Amino acid sequence: MSNYTIRPFTKAEQLYAYRQSQQIAGQTGFYGYYHGDFGKRGDDYNAVWINNNANEMTDDFRNDLADVMKTLGENGQPLFDRNAMQEYCRTNPDSHFKGAFGYEYGFRLKTDKYSYIIRMEPFCLGDYDFYIFAYDTRLLDNHIKNASKGINFITSAYKHLFNLEDGDSIIVQYADGERKVKECRFIDEYHTQIDKMIYHNCQFAEIIERNGATVIPYRKSLPYKAFHYNAERKKIEIAAKGEDKVKVVDAPSNDDEKNREYVNERNKEFGADKKQVAAMMVGSILGWDDKGADPRNYDDDGKFIKNAKHKDTPER
Repeated sequence: MSNYTIRPFTKAEQLYAYRQSQQIAGQTGFYGYYHGDFGKRGDDYNAVWINNNANEMTDDFRNDLADVMKTLGENGQPLFDRNAMQEYCRTNPDSHFKGAFGYEYGFRLKTDKYSYIIRMEPFCLGDYDFYIFAYDTRLLDNHIKNASKGINFITSAYKHLFNLEDGDSIIVQYADGERKVKECRFIDEYHTQIDKMIYHNCQFAEIIERNGATVIPYRKSLPYKAFHYNAERKKIEIAAKGEDKVKVVDAPSNDDEKNREYVNERNKEFGADKKQVAAMMVGSILGWDDKGADPRNYDDDGKFIKNAKHKDTPER
């Protein structure tokens, strides 16, 4: 096969390494996907194609797909057997990511017209070893570009509430106290896919308000917990994502340095950097829809950037 490139996929491309709704499938030119495994021995190749009926498989695409699968299955390539896939992933550590089913490896292979988003699970025996999702490159790139603007949540009066990155989630809190986490996908500037259902942004706001519910962002860019040491009070402050209060406990020591070390270790355990800690504390106190609850609005030292602007964050 000629004229192709392969590289670790980006964070945005990761969203397309799974099955798509019919709406997104149509917008991205999604043809379908292969899932396969190498059996118990690791050299028994099995692959099944799952077709997506929203887009027609032309002869040109069929030939391209056949060339891709043949090339990837050659000796020394990642689909030759499980050992080859494991070695390929080890030599491409930048492809390692935390996916929907644990830690996996991801690549994007591009030919002249088509793109293949490849997800590998070479060290998870007992499941499929790989998935290959096929797209029309032009349509996929166009959707990724538009989705980078983010999802704009508004009131029924079109007042901006907050902006959410494509693939992030919201928490809907109902009048009876029930809370539900719902994943959100970008459809276009005015429509959002929320838990498989597609809404006009104003329509969703009207439903929420009519039910006496509230919505807050539940960002993947934030850890589940973050810790802060209040040296003046000798207290440890703990923020939990989505919770509207900070838990305060006694510090384990009277020594400020030891307490800071303790907090740093806890934050390291939860994968919380200084940006995230600052955003978590603000979210717990001022609300998760506050601009200060978004880690993109801080520098690497956790200092708030007053006039921070992002191409996907409208002015408030």
